[in-house]
Amino acid sequence: MTLPRKFRGDLAFAIGACFWFCWSALPAQTQAQALPEPEPSTNQAATETVSGDTAVLVALEVMLQAGDFEGALALVRATPALANRPDGLRLQAQILITLGRTDEALAVLEGVLAKVPKDGLARFQIGEAHFQAKRPRAAETAYRLALASDLDPARSGLARQRLAALAARTGWQGTLTALIAPDSNLNSATTTRNIEIFGLPFELNEDARAKGGVTSALQGTLGRAIPLNRTFYLSGQFTGLISDAPGRVFDEAYSQIRIGPEFRLPQEGRLAAQFTHSRRWFGGSLFEVSNGTRLEASLPLGPKTRFEMTARAETADNQINAFRSGDVFVLDLGRTYFQSASKLNRLGLTLVRKDAESETEAFDNATLSVGYLFPAPWTSSVYLEGYVSGRWFDAASFAFGVRREDSEMGVSARFTKRDLNFKGWSPFMTVSLSEARSTLPIAEFSRQRVEFGLTQTY
Repeated sequence: MTLPRKFRGDLAFAIGACFWFCWSALPAQTQAQALPEPEPSTNQAATETVSGDTAVLVALEVMLQAGDFEGALALVRATPALANRPDGLRLQAQILITLGRTDEALAVLEGVLAKVPKDGLARFQIGEAHFQAKRPRAAETAYRLALASDLDPARSGLARQRLAALAARTGWQGTLTALIAPDSNLNSATTTRNIEIFGLPFELNEDARAKGGVTSALQGTLGRAIPLNRTFYLSGQFTGLISDAPGRVFDEAYSQIRIGPEFRLPQEGRLAAQFTHSRRWFGGSLFEVSNGTRLEASLPLGPKTRFEMTARAETADNQINAFRSGDVFVLDLGRTYFQSASKLNRLGLTLVRKDAESETEAFDNATLSVGYLFPAPWTSSVYLEGYVSGRWFDAASFAFGVRREDSEMGVSARFTKRDLNFKGWSPFMTVSLSEARSTLPIAEFSRQRVEFGLTQTY
């Protein structure tokens, strides 16, 4: 049935109002996530529906008021005029969240963002799904991206409340990442065949040169903060890494324990001072033991910008070469700017001072990195990062007769398939390329690496 043109606008308004009224019948805890009026691009579909659609919306209202969310979901999906519209998809996702089916909701919402990357409400709902499923890191990132969009005041206020609740959490918190990585240069070693030591020519054997192969790794953290009063906490964390590479000599393991006081500040800010103890193994043998202190700060620089700082001072005891033992000082600075519902950029600077028993092993190092997160085709996101690094040793090498100076640059791209997930985990692939140049030919190398794994963030 075709309606006269002069009545189409009135019908569109009536259907939109009924749709809004049905949505308001969801439980009070979800009313703060109410959807906006249908986008202009969907109005034509609404005006071309027949009057029977109004009956569908009335039936939907009754189901939601009665708590029949399964029935309401089935009805929305069975109604073409509602099922494929952005607002209809967001309604489906909200019902799924209410039902506790967060993985399905995430897949639906990522599909919405693939079509409308600036949809701040869809990103907010992603935050709600992760929040309900107790995935704090993923929820925090989603809320901050949503707040960088044109989110209305009601949802903006709720997102800030959620962020405050996440910052005040005290239970056990953990992360876990598993990956498999084909690597062209497992040991970051030289591709040079011939070198000179004390002016004499030598040819390197295969054991001293770059090795290719496939590495598997498992890394994670587990930590907790114990409140002593409203702003003062005692926090601790364990960090672990196990990496298996071809030829046991390249296997790596790392563990760190840190504990100390933490101060919680307004706007999700925090300051922490911790004592640290760490151990590193290579090839199954203990390589280095370190003890030190660590200072951390996370502060807002504006409504869309976060500043992160970590300063470390450690004493490293090298178990293989005593000349490499000494004090290590590290300063990490980072700034994250949330641009929109699907974009952010990061700027990082790392400064390192390594003292050692031997001047030839002491050096200064500086690394500058720039990263950018943006949406990509096939319901995926890409985090692209490039870096440049320089390292300058204090004294000339005894064997090579020159002071070592290294420069390195690289780029990596992580592709994450956002609509595929299990318990919040999505598959990713990272491709990285790096190239190093040095005054010592033996320190020059190139490297290509691909990682496949699962992640809850970006």
